[in-house]
Amino acid sequence: PLLEGALARASNDAEVQYALGLAYAAEGGEARARTQWEGASVAPPFRAAARIELSRLDAREGRLEAALDRLRAVVAESPETIRAGGLEVVLLRALGWTDEARALLAHWLAKDPTSALLRHEAVTLGGEPGEQFWRHLAGDPERVLGLAAEYMGLGRYADALALLERRYPTGAGVFGEPGNVAPQEHPLVAYYRGYCREKTGGSPTQDFAAASALSTRYVFPSRTDSLPVLRRALVLHPSDATARFLLGSLFLAGGQAEPAIAEWQEARRLNPKIPVLHRNLGLALLQVTHDPAAALEVLREGMGVDGTNVALYFAADQAAGVLGVSAEDRLRLLERFPDKAAMPPPLVQKLALTLTEVGRGAEAEALFAGRFFPREEGGTNVRQVFLEVRLQRALALARAGRRAEAAALVRTIDRPVPGLVFTRDGLLAFLETARLQYLMGEAMAAVGQGAEARKHWSRAVESHDGGFLKPVYAALAQRKLGQADEDAIRKSLQKTLLDCESFLAQGSIFPGIATQARGLILRALGREDEARESFRRVFLLPDQRLSHFLARRALLAGDPI
Repeated sequence: PLLEGALARASNDAEVQYALGLAYAAEGGEARARTQWEGASVAPPFRAAARIELSRLDAREGRLEAALDRLRAVVAESPETIRAGGLEVVLLRALGWTDEARALLAHWLAKDPTSALLRHEAVTLGGEPGEQFWRHLAGDPERVLGLAAEYMGLGRYADALALLERRYPTGAGVFGEPGNVAPQEHPLVAYYRGYCREKTGGSPTQDFAAASALSTRYVFPSRTDSLPVLRRALVLHPSDATARFLLGSLFLAGGQAEPAIAEWQEARRLNPKIPVLHRNLGLALLQVTHDPAAALEVLREGMGVDGTNVALYFAADQAAGVLGVSAEDRLRLLERFPDKAAMPPPLVQKLALTLTEVGRGAEAEALFAGRFFPREEGGTNVRQVFLEVRLQRALALARAGRRAEAAALVRTIDRPVPGLVFTRDGLLAFLETARLQYLMGEAMAAVGQGAEARKHWSRAVESHDGGFLKPVYAALAQRKLGQADEDAIRKSLQKTLLDCESFLAQGSIFPGIATQARGLILRALGREDEARESFRRVFLLPDQRLSHFLARRALLAGDPI
């Protein structure tokens, strides 16, 4: 529909015509696709691509020589179009012109010896031993699918089937990504196999049944040609939960979130034990349909099915944040992780912060012992989390009247802790921020150490950290010191708000903490309703630099700390 709308406004736009042809073909509307590609082939930038698609369409309709003529025209005009050359070799072999096919293959292999299509044709035509090539394909099922799709696009389903039903080597000499399975163990390969078997006159039943029983872990459908394959499987077996899950993933990969949710809900009804299903569905419900309550229900269910999937816990914490779920209930969610000793570091940090929220600061600190916390690009530094846990614990002790313990925590906060390697260096970069200096001042004031409190507030005012939070905490500290110039503070905050909003509009890599800062600035300017809306929005963004923790505190406490 989007492309049809665009074409209505610019009926000769070749780029729209080409893309719309792809969409029509994927939906089975090949006659409409042909019309669009013929239009696109007039424009030089899309001529080669459109002609290739027209040649594939000719071949699928059995007009191999017409398809060959189109490909030759492409190569004549664009001599470096290697894909067209490879397809030409396939059609020459299909027509029985093997000598010409071999000669052309040698020409194109010299230009691209890495092409999977050309290498497979070399094996098929007897010019290359297959062992090394089969090991290459074995390293990633997507290589098999991509190659099979080239033959399917030409209507050469028997060639595709031969690739899809092969038993590929495993073990020594096969190199792939961690978690990859052999192609014969990949569900999409099995679904494609059934589809091609039916196209060659066989029954797809056994192949589709085998595909349905295979694991979907690390399977990410994104190919347009997967659409008719999965739809055909569901026509024959509507209760195939695996096919529904994969079709939902394919829809989401194409930006179609609502159809994806519908397929995942049906897959959940049919087989709620599919790995990653609850994580995907929960996030879609949270981020797309904006239904955090339904998302949280799905994510909770997923913890009983796929309990070690860390993403479930992060997503559940997000949904709980939007809903305003209590810290005690959020803690119960995090504690459902089945093996605390093996809990991944980012989840340990979230658990520590949540324990601090419920007043169990000593337990929170104990979580850091005996663990390694790797640096993660775009993540939250463990030092920042540890300092936050200690300061919140100090504030809690001060409120409980345990003044000596609270003061000792603040005074020794920059000292290395035995057994915690990360405390040996790097703490000062966080301690010297305006926010932490302000908090340290608050803690010391709460235990009656006014002089020390003022030192920390002065350092908050003088802090050189460049974040958007700094003006808020500097202003708070100035008020504590009795040095506030309210007109100057307001002007500074208004300028910072504009800078922050401009920063967000440009596409920040840290949108969460910037949105949190925006909320604090709005609150400081007296715009409380807008501030709370900004805080709630933080939970729909990545949790970086304590953004979720800080937004939650701001919503619950009604103050900046």
